[in-house]
Formats: sequence, structure tokens, C-alpha cells
Amino acid sequence: MNAFGPYLATLHLQDLLDDAALERRARLAHKGQPGVPAWRRTLAGTLASAANRLDPGVRVVDRVRFERAS
Repeated sequence: MNAFGPYLATLHLQDLLDDAALERRARLAHKGQPGVPAWRRTLAGTLASAANRLDPGVRVVDRVRFERAS
């Protein structure tokens, strides 16, 4: 049994390192991909405010579509 101790400990340590690497990759993959890039959100806000200045009867719906207010 003494000969298998270091071998089993090495396998267990490798399993722990593999699990940690998978968790780290999953966290980075989830964190690194926002739904909409920041420059697009800023551009959408700029375009919405410009449209509102040109025609105050236009209102923003979902920050993407514009519709005429009645």
C-alpha cells in the first residue's frame, strides 16, 4: 500500500487541478462575452438622443426600435 500512496495522491492532485482549470475557463468564457459591446450601447444612446432632438415626437422602444408617439 505504501507504494501506491504517492501515485494516488498525484492522481488526486491532477484531478483537482483539472477541475480548477475547467471552472476558470467557464468563468472566463461567461464573463468575457457581454450581450452588447460597450461601444454599441454608447452609439445607440447617442443615436437615440439625436433622434429625440431632431423630432421630439419619437420615443425609444427597447433602445433599438423607434416609433412615433401619438
